[in-house]
Amino acid sequence: MAITWAANQTITQLTSVVDTEQLSTALDLVASYLTNVTIIANSDQTTPTDKLIVRIYRSRDGTNFDDVPWQEFSFLPDDTNDHRKSFDISMCIQVKLGVESEGTTDTYVVDADYRRATAI
Repeated sequence: MAITWAANQTITQLTSVVDTEQLSTALDLVASYLTNVTIIANSDQTTPTDKLIVRIYRSRDGTNFDDVPWQEFSFLPDDTNDHRKSFDISMCIQVKLGVESEGTTDTYVVDADYRRATAI
């Protein structure tokens, strides 16, 4: 079996991520078997100290999203170099991403995109 991947699609491009969660628009994953999401982040600080928090919210119908994230993880990006994290989401109707810095010291630039597997 071979997986057929669709082209990369932009989720969000945020330039001032601080200590308030910013949410992406909803991703419609109806025709997907599997979705791979990539987060690329960097800081405006030479030595960042605040971790970047990423949250994934799911929805069964595209209107009512989880109040509590389905998954959450954090990481500390390297200075001004791009730091990449990717993860898979399987068999889900719609999702939103939330990102924020765990403190007020560091500001992050965050780009996120995704690719859907449309056939397996």
